Amino acid sequence: MAEYRKKAGLTQTQLAEYLGISQNTLSQYETGKRNPDIKTVEMLADYFSTSINGILGIKDPPADSSGDKPALWTIRKISVANGVEDCNILLAAGWKLLHIGEDRTNYDDGSCSSTVVYTLGWTGDPKDTKAITSLAPSSERQYNEWGWDDD
Repeated sequence: MAEYRKKAGLTQTQLAEYLGISQNTLSQYETGKRNPDIKTVEMLADYFSTSINGILGIKDPPADSSGDKPALWTIRKISVANGVEDCNILLAAGWKLLHIGEDRTNYDDGSCSSTVVYTLGWTGDPKDTKAITSLAPSSERQYNEWGWDDD
């Protein structure tokens, strides 16, 4: 993380201000004493126009014989769709399906309910995700609910 900051000519104070964190917290991220949350990692990837893996110091695997990298190594944004229709809209727009899971709610009477949730990743330009995410209303709400929207 520090190498991106230094290459951009930023001080820890300047970058910490952009991220909305203290300089001390950023210092702890850079020295490995603390780990940033996903929102901070996404903000850094957006700011430095790199992948989440790049920010985390994870090296990309070597390209296969066709020159392509696996899609998961270039994920720049993550979104959650709460319905198959929203998931299909995002898939059609170029998002990659990462995981299908369930959101389970347990009630006091011992019963429970669950809904299927779809986790998707964006490998393109991070600045394009806002318009594309807005195509799927529940995904947009999820983005705002988790605070991942860049507004």
